[in-house]
Amino acid sequence: MNPRIRDAADLLRNKRNILIYSGAGLDADSGVPTFDERISDSLVDWGIDRWRNDAEWRREVWSMYSMYADLKPNAAHDAILQLVDAGVADHVTSNVTGLSVGATELCGSAMELELEWVNGERLTRPNVTFIGEHLPSGPMEEYFWLQARMDALLIVGASPLIGIWMAAALHAKANDIPIVVINKNPEPIWSEFTDVMIQDSAVSALPKLVGLLQSDVQAQGGEL
Repeated sequence: MNPRIRDAADLLRNKRNILIYSGAGLDADSGVPTFDERISDSLVDWGIDRWRNDAEWRREVWSMYSMYADLKPNAAHDAILQLVDAGVADHVTSNVTGLSVGATELCGSAMELELEWVNGERLTRPNVTFIGEHLPSGPMEEYFWLQARMDALLIVGASPLIGIWMAAALHAKANDIPIVVINKNPEPIWSEFTDVMIQDSAVSALPKLVGLLQSDVQAQGGEL
């Protein structure tokens, strides 16, 4: 086992308000490309203007999103849900796949649809936030409330390009709240925030981390 997983377990032991923030790396082993892999040229490729003005690209987006309905949560999703169900963690995600059961979806869900008028045409669109749009206020208010009560922060599979995670990281640093990051890519930015950095996939590291926490609780006569 990666020794950093044990370090993370030591840091998270006895925490009861862990905020888990997940990005595309959490969904990768369910068959979803990570955000970095989906970008061909720039963030503009995923902007609201392109959605509204490029019909061919809209068809590509629908083709990609349509596959989400057939995907299943992986072992990393299950591990997070175990912590949430135990009442020791809350989960927020920037993913739009609908794979994170019970999570606060900061960018909406591609599994939900809404209508909008574009150039005089009524279009059906996925209920997701494209780059250039405001994030929905309800989920963001929940996110900030969870930040205020967290006693540890676990960032899983987040991309430095999508910086919604940074609000929680900055709050944690300012308040001496421990931060654990699980990410396959050792981006330099993580060293600025992280108390424990686990360079591994979510599906490999998370079940082991939760297993260690489970063992600790059971050794004390409790249950996770």
